[in-house]
Amino acid sequence: YSSAASDVYKRQIGTNDQIHSVSITGRDGITLEGNITTSNKSSNNVSFTGPVSINAATVAIDTNAAGNDGTVTFSSTIDSLTSGRNLDLVSGGAKITVDGTIGSTLALTTLDVNASAGAGDIELANIGDSLGTGVTGTSTIGNSATNLLTLDGTVYFTDVVDYEAKSAGSIAISGGTVTFTTDTDAMTFSTAPVVLSGDGTTTMTTGSGGAGVITFASRIDGTGGSGENLTLESGTGNITVTGAIGASSALGNLTMNTGGDGDITLTSNIGADASNPGVTGVTRIGNAATADLSLDGTVYTTGGTTTYTGAAIDLGTADPTFTTSDDAITFGTGNVTHIDDLTVNSVGGAISFAGSLLGSGGLDDTVTLNASGGSTNTVAVSVIGADGGNIKSVALTGSGGITLAGNIFTANTGSN
Repeated sequence: YSSAASDVYKRQIGTNDQIHSVSITGRDGITLEGNITTSNKSSNNVSFTGPVSINAATVAIDTNAAGNDGTVTFSSTIDSLTSGRNLDLVSGGAKITVDGTIGSTLALTTLDVNASAGAGDIELANIGDSLGTGVTGTSTIGNSATNLLTLDGTVYFTDVVDYEAKSAGSIAISGGTVTFTTDTDAMTFSTAPVVLSGDGTTTMTTGSGGAGVITFASRIDGTGGSGENLTLESGTGNITVTGAIGASSALGNLTMNTGGDGDITLTSNIGADASNPGVTGVTRIGNAATADLSLDGTVYTTGGTTTYTGAAIDLGTADPTFTTSDDAITFGTGNVTHIDDLTVNSVGGAISFAGSLLGSGGLDDTVTLNASGGSTNTVAVSVIGADGGNIKSVALTGSGGITLAGNIFTANTGSN
């Protein structure tokens, strides 16, 4: 089926294996008022050339046939014609491409793009604009089988949203300076690693005063550039990153919650090892209001000034090592609690702890803070351990000076 005109209005197209492929061109607009389904035959593709408006409660475009899957392509924008409009795109193993903005003139209510199944690649430009959401309800983009989800626009403004691709694939954010926004609603990147490319800052915000969580189910990487920066702001919502940050390719700068009391949990590392930083520029994680900052990896290697701040900072794994390259590393505001040996090597940068440094494991926890070998070479600490506590030994090295602002307690054990 093919149609071309300045304005095109279409109700349902295809049912019971009737229509092979669909190509609709409308220079001034295409209005869809029903579903489109293509047959089980090769090249069963659907394409739209011109801006598309949705004018039915739900429009489903389905090219996922039993033995053949067709591509779905939009050359321009997609909008609701009136409120309460939903769009469902299903392509199985074929690619879905939307080259225009979704919901910039009038938002959709929900958006599903291969939401439940299908390995086909997905490529989306923008959703919404800087002034408002492109989808007012839930957006489900991709699934755990999607090969590659490419987000190559600069604005993604949604309500609750889940971006997903398979674990061996990726969610590629390639627009350079990109903003992802929800209005106090959850933002989730499921299953696949997130890869940033193009110089610029990717900013993800779920509301400065709200409770929208930001969740990454896998790792976050750059692609080798020095300007691939990431900023996460979740207000009172929590931030969780399950995979390593910059272990395969470092980010430029990394910022998480300059305000708000949402918890921050990093369950894995920053960087690949002590010699390969996961962030080459400034790292700023948490603020004085952050209720709990949990760092559960074993390696935290950064290449610039680094600050970890929270009302409480928990190091929840065995033998964590924090490393910078002649850059300051600061643990701000709250007490730092670790369950095993803690090592901080700044290679000459200033090391400072604003709160107490406490053990929480057995009687063999050690603290090693080494600030020698560079330009500043200083260590500043508050209380270390607690009276009758469980830190076995403490070693502080700072050729530029060591400042003790509190007592040091070691456990009742040998070599304390």
